[in-house]
This record gives sequence, structure tokens and C-alpha cells, in this order.
Amino acid sequence: MHIAALTMTYNESVFLPIWLRHYGSQIGYGNLFVIDDGSTDGSTAGLDAVNVLGKGRAALDEDFRARHISAIHRELLKYYDVVLFTDTDEILVADPEHHPSLGAYLESASPPYVSATGVNVVHNRWAEAPLDFDRPLLAQRRFGQFDPWYCKSLISRVRMEWSPGFHTAWLAPLHDPHLYLFHLRAMDVDIALERQRNLNTVAFSQHSIERRHGYHFQMTGPQYLDYVLPFSRAEMDAASPAFDFTDQVGIVTKRGGGKLVRIPERFAETIQLVREAPAEARAATTAPASPSRPPFATLYEDATRRLIRSIPGLSRNEPCPCGSGRRVKHCHGDV
Repeated sequence: MHIAALTMTYNESVFLPIWLRHYGSQIGYGNLFVIDDGSTDGSTAGLDAVNVLGKGRAALDEDFRARHISAIHRELLKYYDVVLFTDTDEILVADPEHHPSLGAYLESASPPYVSATGVNVVHNRWAEAPLDFDRPLLAQRRFGQFDPWYCKSLISRVRMEWSPGFHTAWLAPLHDPHLYLFHLRAMDVDIALERQRNLNTVAFSQHSIERRHGYHFQMTGPQYLDYVLPFSRAEMDAASPAFDFTDQVGIVTKRGGGKLVRIPERFAETIQLVREAPAEARAATTAPASPSRPPFATLYEDATRRLIRSIPGLSRNEPCPCGSGRRVKHCHGDV
């Protein structure tokens, strides 16, 4: 089976190496596709075994990003049996009680698409030390919060049309209780604060500002910690040992508000931490699983051109939505 993983990144020097290690070790580094949205921190440099495409930095429009990723996902499905998309701080894990690895799960799963159980990994500041990147993440972080907003449908064999943030899609959720999406943004206080400073630099389109997309990007450090780590010491101490959310998935629909739980020991080794991109990501030593596909740049341009030409009412004299700064008629609307 041919499996691909897709992400978009901007200055993710902590999370991108973790993403690369996790998915590359499961499906092969030649099957990873990274859209670099103008990174300046060197995090995407030298990834010769990975399909990396650099795009010009432009104001972020969450509606367009969702449609754009959906279009690229659709293009990749022409060459792969299964394509998954996650942000760099989102790690899909198959329950080790039922599957030996995510790769084995992907090989065996047969639904056209699947929805994971969303769990925010949270740092217990009163009992857990700063992260040691030489040890697995969930051997050091034992608390999580169920989040219905992150029960996303991110693994698919069929065309997907995602909404902004990828929290919902045009197809109804198809939940698998043995698949988890661990969201890592709050895995460490210091890392969260440093990342928030990077998020503060992101400029949004007027369209996204009006819809309050990414409102948390503009929070101060203390505001952001209150947003992602709102728990008191007493609440941490009282976290439930019941790691079962089947009664909440599909019922709790409001953003956040899920129960705080203890992550079982069986997950301790499932997410490896790395300080930099693995050596396997830097040397193209193996052929991709789908050798017949064209270069990523070609796939990207084909998907982008089809998407932009399909936007109703888009004038050829408007700035191209791709963010190039050129007019549509001189960019992806050319004939």
C-alpha cells in the first residue's frame, strides 16, 4: 500500500523534526510532503529525502488554506492509496493495545476515511520537569485533555474538503476509538511560550480577521498559557484514570471543555522526541513508494491552478490567492 503524509510549516524548529521522525519512520521519508510557508529559521533546509516545497510568505487566509490543502490532498490521491494531513504539532497514534504501530494501522484500515479521538497533551507544571528530548514524549507527559474540536478526519482514501482549521470536513465523522490525535502545542510551558512569540508574527488576511480565524495567534504569553493550560494543581491531581471517550465523541461539540485524564502507560513509547530532523530525512537513500508520480512542485502547481480557476467570481486582475503578489492573469489564472 502506498501512503503519504502532508503538512504545512512555518518556523517550526521544535515540532517539524518530531513530525518528520514520527511519520517518516512509519511510511518512509520519501512519502512525506512538506509545504514550507516561508520559514526563516532553517528548519526545512537540507531535507533531501523529503518532498519540500517552498512558497512565498503571504497573509494567512484560513479559508483558502483549507481549500488549498484539500486540493493538494486530492492531487496526491492520484498516486497514493491513502493520504493523511496534519499540522506539525499533531501526531496520529494507533492504540498500541490494538495495533503495533501507526504504519500497521494504516496498512490494515479499510474505511474510506477515519476520524481520530483528539487529546491535547498538557504539561503538569507542578509535577513534570521540562522535556528531555532524548526520551519519548509520553514517558514524560502523562496528562491529556479530551478535545472534541480535534476529533478530526485526517486520514483518507477519498477526496476531502476541509473547513478552516481542518476541524470538520464535508463528510460526516467516521470515528475509530483506536486512533488518537495527540495535539502537542501545550506539551511544555517554555516551548509553548516560545512558539507563541512566533505565532504573534503571523499576519492574517482581512477575510480571516473578520471571521476571527486564528484569534489565539495574537494572545500574549500569559493569555496563551491560560488558553492552552487552564488547569489548577488540584485539577491535575484529580485527573481521571479513565482513558475512554466513546461516550463523548460526536456528542460534545463545543470547542474545548473536555475532561482531563491520565494517559495510560501503554502510550509511553509511541511518540519519539528529536532535537533536529533525523538523518534519514536528510539523505535520499530509498526510492519513494510511488515512483511514478511527478515532482511535488508539479503536483502543487497543478492543484493550485485548478483550485484558483474554480473560484467563482475571481477577476483575472485581482491579486492571485496563492500569495505570489502577481495578478491572477499573470499567475495561476494564466491560459
